[in-house]
Amino acid sequence: MGTTLSDPLSPQHLTALRQLLTREVSVQRQHSHYLRWIRQYLIFANGAAPHDHRIYSFLDQVNQR
Repeated sequence: MGTTLSDPLSPQHLTALRQLLTREVSVQRQHSHYLRWIRQYLIFANGAAPHDHRIYSFLDQVNQR
């Protein structure tokens, strides 16, 4: 029996983020890269508000990889 992880981005948020990326990031192949990091941060923050200390903790964790 496996565990299925759900996408932390709702379909509405994903649509909004894709629209934002289309406007702000001209290189389309980079969009998936941005979405991946957004998803990883949301999983790391576990739905909590993005306080500065959480962002720094996340970046520290990423740097340790």
